[in-house]
Amino acid sequence: MPINPVADVSGIEADLSVVETNTEDIETKVDIVDVVVDGIDTKVDTIDTVVDGIDTKVDIIDTNVDTIETNTENIEAKVDIVDTVVDGIDTKVDTIDTVVDAINVTVGDIDTTVTSIESTVDDTASEVEEIERHLHSFERWFGAAVVPNGEIHVADRIGTTTAAFRADGGNNTWGSWLQILGSADTPADVGMTYFDGHRWLVTAIERANAVHFIQVAAGASGAEALAAGAYSEFPIKPITVQARASPGWIQSFRIAAGTKVWLRVWAVGQNTGTVDFFFGIHEYES
Repeated sequence: MPINPVADVSGIEADLSVVETNTEDIETKVDIVDVVVDGIDTKVDTIDTVVDGIDTKVDIIDTNVDTIETNTENIEAKVDIVDTVVDGIDTKVDTIDTVVDAINVTVGDIDTTVTSIESTVDDTASEVEEIERHLHSFERWFGAAVVPNGEIHVADRIGTTTAAFRADGGNNTWGSWLQILGSADTPADVGMTYFDGHRWLVTAIERANAVHFIQVAAGASGAEALAAGAYSEFPIKPITVQARASPGWIQSFRIAAGTKVWLRVWAVGQNTGTVDFFFGIHEYES
């Protein structure tokens, strides 16, 4: 078959036109791909930038974490120091508590001592006051009542009476109790609530040169007062049967006003033995 050059060239040109068209399409698509790749590169660059930022922040965080760890270690060390200091403070507080307890005990002892001293001072002041009253007070003297009334009234003040009391001893023993103050005979002065036997004055005595025992008692009866120990006693030895020149002292507790007072005598070695006397007291408001 014979070759037709024109037809062949036309076919080749047609094929070339298709190739060119396809090439253009490919180039267009390549351009699109290039644009896409450029976009991807841009995004990759952006991602790299973000990653670099993240890495930088991670480095910062790591640095901060290291700092925090260092600070934490420092804090723990300081906490240990604080714990040690607190333990020392607790020990000192315990010591202080012990000292305070000891001080409290000492203060309690001091308070007890002070209270005791105050009580002693009060007692002393009371005794001093009583001594002061005893030394600087008025005396009231009594003799036998002009008109006695049983155990209620047995004594009158001197001036109202001029008669002395007379007590008599037994047969070388105690004589009977003689009442020398009745329940209504004190107080001698209004407002007085206590008295004490102070002195007596012997005006006559039966047995010269004989020792006489004297007991003075305060109570419902001489016997009851003696049993209760509420009495004083003393001896005398008169040289003559004459009156004494001055009163003799009688030691006595304070006695409540209205209390009965009794006296008895023992003329040693004698069968009886009278003693005549007056009796003096001090009185107190309280």
